Amino acid sequence: MEAYDICKFWKLDMLEEFSQIVLKGKKKIILDIPSPSQQNKSDIVSLCPADSPETCNSSIPDWLVKVMRKENGYDPKLIIKRRVLCTTDLRKNQGCLSMHLSKLEKSDFLTEDETRFLDEDFLKAKRDGLKVFLVDPESDKHVVYLKKWNGNTVWKYVLSHGWNNVIDKKIFKVNDVIEIWSFRDGSGKLCFALSSPTRCGRSSSGHSS
Repeated sequence: MEAYDICKFWKLDMLEEFSQIVLKGKKKIILDIPSPSQQNKSDIVSLCPADSPETCNSSIPDWLVKVMRKENGYDPKLIIKRRVLCTTDLRKNQGCLSMHLSKLEKSDFLTEDETRFLDEDFLKAKRDGLKVFLVDPESDKHVVYLKKWNGNTVWKYVLSHGWNNVIDKKIFKVNDVIEIWSFRDGSGKLCFALSSPTRCGRSSSGHSS
């Protein structure tokens, strides 16, 4: 058996392991985003029915509501609640932001077609990735590529290529803590959004409008 075949079988084994870990949710949440006049002055807009809040703990922050309104967005999902940025995240020679599978709050943010694409892409010698959008804390939208990766037996997703454009804006510093959310824009395209960083026990006011 040639070395290429051995490598391919190893990758197939890795994908089988990954598929057993990831829970594929198929329910699509449509978000009715209130207009500014309908919102109260709190920082959180609840997705739960007012008469039965105990049945749902999902809520989205005000900054994400504004981003999604601009993009005609729906289906918000909190991917990572506390992502501490390290030195390698902000190095341009690394050029990617990773999201470890073990840290995901939600793992059902991909469609079946997107999951299949990333599985097939993982088997390639040169990975292309899935083209998605990333909205930074200043509400600027970047084209990035989502890839599936396995390093040292640790499964993760990475946002690559366009991530260096975010680094160039110098919004983030080492040890900043951010939230990572996903949503769909009006055309159904997968988008990610980053919260403003929490730094030294304080957080900035949110996304710029």
